[in-house]
Amino acid sequence: MQNNKVCAAKETKGFVGRLLWMDLWLLAAVIVLLFCGVWFNLSIAEILGNWRYGDPLYFATHQLAHAVIGVVSMCLAACYGRAALAAIKEPRQLWNALMYAWVLLIAVLFMPAVCGVNISIDLVFFKFRPAVFAGLILLVFVGYQLARDKRPGMLSPLSTIAAVVVTLALIIMESYLALPLLLGLVILLMYRKAGLQLKCVAALVAAMGVMFMTAICSSPYRLARLFGMLFPADYPATYGYDNMIARKLFAEAGFWGGVSADELKRLPDANMDYALAAFTAVHGYVMFFVVTVLLASVVVRGIRIAKAASTQFEALLAWGIVGMLGGQTFLHIIKCLGFVGYNSLGLPFIGYGGSDLIVACIMIGVLLGISAGQKQECCGLYNP
Repeated sequence: MQNNKVCAAKETKGFVGRLLWMDLWLLAAVIVLLFCGVWFNLSIAEILGNWRYGDPLYFATHQLAHAVIGVVSMCLAACYGRAALAAIKEPRQLWNALMYAWVLLIAVLFMPAVCGVNISIDLVFFKFRPAVFAGLILLVFVGYQLARDKRPGMLSPLSTIAAVVVTLALIIMESYLALPLLLGLVILLMYRKAGLQLKCVAALVAAMGVMFMTAICSSPYRLARLFGMLFPADYPATYGYDNMIARKLFAEAGFWGGVSADELKRLPDANMDYALAAFTAVHGYVMFFVVTVLLASVVVRGIRIAKAASTQFEALLAWGIVGMLGGQTFLHIIKCLGFVGYNSLGLPFIGYGGSDLIVACIMIGVLLGISAGQKQECCGLYNP
């Protein structure tokens, strides 16, 4: 009887009606995190923006614009993403999307370098990073291929594995390492959730290990970065410097923050690669606790949605999204706390960066759409 009342109360039409079906706790957590991200970049705008770009509001205005685009993208993905994914009938459609991503990943290698590496396409106000969007397309591709696999428990066709390898290799060529490594681990999680036998998982882990070790050992710079990340204390003048400054900012933050501008300037890319350390330095341990609890709640709500998914494809995709957001958050936190050295992963929803923020919002929108569809199906009202 109670369930019937809830279903009747949610029969409102239009966007509001769709909103009522979604996981409102997840939506609220993300909105608060986006607000904290804009507030954080506004708080340090004069410290970093004026110093680096001559515009005290540079980071704040850009982050606000990214957040607005992210919210719009999240709403579109929440309202129409599930129906769009359900409309995929042929593998060719996803192969085409993946090949378009490959074209962009190759094209960006010929773009003007940013800080010595080719990672983005400059669209005047927005720096488009194909690697981040390619990661999301890869998750959808792998989830779809695993869901339609006729041999549960065994390795999927070699074409799927080859597509994963090509995509990760192209991302590695853009001087990324942390992102493709996280993507690889998340794809292993998706394979395991699809029922892949442990011996097959072990084979994939070995193959992935060979690929990454080859990429690392072929470049002295990457090898030094790897040792600097694992043993930052042994590289105080180079790779361990950021680690040392981040720990110092945490130690001096206090409950309400207030670290001086001079101290914050010592941390390169404070609002990007070390966003949580800078956020804590500015706003204190109280806000650090609030943000980490909100990020943890996003992961927990995502796991609940993945477990309750009505189709294997949606379940696998949800697990992939949760793995990406949770893994990125975890690696960023332990980096800022000084347990590992530098990696290029930012803090979801808080750190400065347009592509990362927009893709994270799209991922949340997909989760919201899946959760809404689950509830509608329970009431017999789902109509894609």
